[in-house]
Amino acid sequence: MKQLVKYQHNQVANICELVATNKDVFQNGTIEESSFSLLGVKIWNGRMERAVDWLIDRALYRKSSVIGFVNANNLNIAYQDCELRRHYNRVCDRVFADGSGVRLGAAIKGVNVVENVNGTDMLPLLCSHACQSGVSIFLLGAKPGTAAQAAKNLLVRFPQLKIAGTHHGYLNDELSCKRAIKRINEAKPDILLVAMGTPLQEKWLTQNLAKIECPVKMSVGGLFDFFAENVSRAPLWMRGIGCEWVWRIIQEPSRMWRRYILGNPLFLSRVCYELIKGGGDETNSQLEQTQSKSKSQSKAQNNLLSLNLKAFLFLKRGIDIFASLMLLALFTPLFLLVAVAIKLDSKGGLLYSQDRIGRGGKKFKFWKFRSMSDDADASLVTIEKDNESAGNVLFKIKSDPRITRVGKFIRRFSIDELPQLWNVLKGDMSLVGPRPCLPRELAKYQLSDRVRLAIKPGITCFWQVGGRSELSFSQQIQLDKKYIQERSILTDFKILLLTIPAVLSGKGAY
Repeated sequence: MKQLVKYQHNQVANICELVATNKDVFQNGTIEESSFSLLGVKIWNGRMERAVDWLIDRALYRKSSVIGFVNANNLNIAYQDCELRRHYNRVCDRVFADGSGVRLGAAIKGVNVVENVNGTDMLPLLCSHACQSGVSIFLLGAKPGTAAQAAKNLLVRFPQLKIAGTHHGYLNDELSCKRAIKRINEAKPDILLVAMGTPLQEKWLTQNLAKIECPVKMSVGGLFDFFAENVSRAPLWMRGIGCEWVWRIIQEPSRMWRRYILGNPLFLSRVCYELIKGGGDETNSQLEQTQSKSKSQSKAQNNLLSLNLKAFLFLKRGIDIFASLMLLALFTPLFLLVAVAIKLDSKGGLLYSQDRIGRGGKKFKFWKFRSMSDDADASLVTIEKDNESAGNVLFKIKSDPRITRVGKFIRRFSIDELPQLWNVLKGDMSLVGPRPCLPRELAKYQLSDRVRLAIKPGITCFWQVGGRSELSFSQQIQLDKKYIQERSILTDFKILLLTIPAVLSGKGAY
């Protein structure tokens, strides 16, 4: 009882501080919360801290509650599995939005997801609050030993945490299931975390709900593997841009590629279909009451106009990160050979950098293998009169005296461009897009030429596979405009495939 009173005192203090610093999120004395529907599943929309407070309160007052998390993959499964969809909508008291896919899907429907309430970020916060309140936790699921190891690691981080018990999730028959439930009931936990994967964990909870003597029951997917350190999380910068799924593919390509490479576009297409057929936010009554039918239709049309762009940019960035990481690793031996060859061939550094102009006119550092003499920039003045490029915007000559012997070879097969994979990984460039220009070239652009600055520059594009330096500047601009108008994931893949024979042929490369 003392722990409950102490916890309530802390919560009152926290709420008073929240009211003082966030008055705009309070209406009529209560914290504003809402819900929305995505692919037929009702999802709670609020902040992580509020979600954890609610869970602890439910546990302390022994109020029976079932909690779920949904990401794009869960919603794809629920779209075809009515039993799973019924679990989320009828059995669960709250379903939390987990991941950038759900955020994007909601944005397409005009809903702003307040916060990514995912289990991996929630568990440390939940454990911290559980320590304050005396709430105990039972870990059920994963392979034998994983739940125990996760519990051990959590106790290192939270020494006062009450772990009521652990049990693996391989409950393949009725007897093993009864034994696991008996162990849970004997331990008398306040919160039960079930990690068996979707849809097994949700269906197991639905079937055994009446037998489990624990107030709060949560299905948490592969959560234990992260805290047992069987699987590492993506770096913070990758999580920040919503591309943790790329990290998962890199770690487990054979298991995850189908879920993300095929599943993410499928999820977005289903959201699009739901929007087209009029499946608006049926759970948000306030929105329905304040907007007329004509305004709702107008909003849906505006969302549809932005759907392709949002989905395309989301997937394109994920592909860029995944492909650049893979290619940088794959080409490491080649990088070493090129570095040795450059060093033996001529004086100077291995890499060459320039300021280039990116999207919106923003400058960035552009990298290449050095293919010219070390004084190439200084000696440009002496050969500018020999420029062979039509239009006089770019500078190109077939027999540039500044190019070294190794440089001639690596330029012939575009090997000198490979360090730009680092620019792609950083986000300055994409695999496919208009080539980034030099500041001195930009100064010669006509207003209509600057349209190529509207999107992120790339390593290859239409004119790189259609003649390269043999094309005039005006032809290059026209092909860049063509890409801007026609860009899509399919177009990018076509260009990438056409780049291979273009590079091997060496046509227009000098």
